[in-house]
Amino acid sequence: MSTRAKNGINIAVVAPGFSPSLEVQKKFKDFASKHDGFNFNFPARLIQKNPLFSNDETKRAEFLVNALHDDSNDIIWCLRGGYGSLPLLKYLKMMVKPKKQKTIVGLSDISSLHLFVNEFWGWTSVHGSNLDRWISDQLPKPVLKELMSIVKNESDRSIYKNIKPVNDLAKQVKSVKSKMTGGNLVTLTSHLGTPFQTSFKNRFLFIEEIGERAYKIDRCLTQLSLSGVLRGCQGIVFGQFTACSEPSGKKLWPWVVREWAKDLDVPVYSGVPSGHEVAQWPLSFGTPAEIKIINDRFDLIIENKR
Repeated sequence: MSTRAKNGINIAVVAPGFSPSLEVQKKFKDFASKHDGFNFNFPARLIQKNPLFSNDETKRAEFLVNALHDDSNDIIWCLRGGYGSLPLLKYLKMMVKPKKQKTIVGLSDISSLHLFVNEFWGWTSVHGSNLDRWISDQLPKPVLKELMSIVKNESDRSIYKNIKPVNDLAKQVKSVKSKMTGGNLVTLTSHLGTPFQTSFKNRFLFIEEIGERAYKIDRCLTQLSLSGVLRGCQGIVFGQFTACSEPSGKKLWPWVVREWAKDLDVPVYSGVPSGHEVAQWPLSFGTPAEIKIINDRFDLIIENKR
């Protein structure tokens, strides 16, 4: 269904990965009607019966490519994560880069789309909650307010105060500027060795994860560092690691991160409240950002204007 009107922000809804719940699909029409200023386009056959995904690969790619080509769209908002974005990148690679930039919003598996548009097209994007969370009213009001201000391009900058230096190199930094990209750790490592592997030279790399034990996190981090993609990286920033405890309940992943970062030739920080927790604070990717010491604390400052 479409709620397009003459005025407002035009949002194309896409589903590159898993299907949203039936409850979310049923709520969408009522949800869209309550949000003046946003014109949603939810294609009629976007979600179809499939053993794993929201639709067949070719149809998922078709809806995504059409949304990117349609210059009436301002925002492309992903319904849900899960898995499914990586196989669609080959279709984006065959596209001619659209003349008008559209802002992709989503997280988790959507990290594949962020990496592609950030690094191959030079677009900005928003690492923010998938649309099903908003439809289901699962976003805390302050988080939703911040996300809306970024999506509407009304926010000048976001400041995440008191992030923690993880290694000695990070403690020595007074100020470093770059642009941020990244996302989900497992998704990032799935790009290695593919045509969509990207270097994080002259970038801040943001990393978050959900549902992985310490040994798997160590495996992925080791793969990242051994691959060479971190050479010249200006800083690594860890976000939320949700449900990553051991079966015993012990949290080993912070130790894994500290050990990995110890000998890394990149400043490493933690404590950015973005990822898979209830409060999924948004991050602008591809815009200027800075990590600097302010009043004896480290702050992450991200410009939001596109």
